[in-house]
Amino acid sequence: SDGFVYVLCSGGYDHYQLPELIVINPSSNTITRTLQWTSTSDYPQHLAKSPTGDTILFLNNGVFAYPICNSSIPASPVFEAGGTNLYNLAVDPQNADIYVTDAGDYVSDGNLKIYSSAGVLKSTVQAGRIPSSIVFYIK
Repeated sequence: SDGFVYVLCSGGYDHYQLPELIVINPSSNTITRTLQWTSTSDYPQHLAKSPTGDTILFLNNGVFAYPICNSSIPASPVFEAGGTNLYNLAVDPQNADIYVTDAGDYVSDGNLKIYSSAGVLKSTVQAGRIPSSIVFYIK
């Protein structure tokens, strides 16, 4: 909604750098803001935006919501992973439900879990192995 580009840097597969969320102004090709995590044990990944565009969600052993007007990374998640292997996420553009895939043990079939925007589990659907991409078809 603000016209900026948001880039999530995980810190690398081997966690050698602190993760960062970088905000870029595409008009001037300049970085307008850099938000940095404080620990290399954090591993944020997979950005998704709310239907209104004013909040960005990402995975980091849970689902976090970052209002784009904030100047710091959120300290607590909307909901935690709870023993699941969260693999990807998407936000329903019509009702703001949060969809996450659970890779399970990476050998057996995983699940798609649907949460309300407040983080309440609404349903779970069995999926194939290591379910990843989520696409919404809007008529």
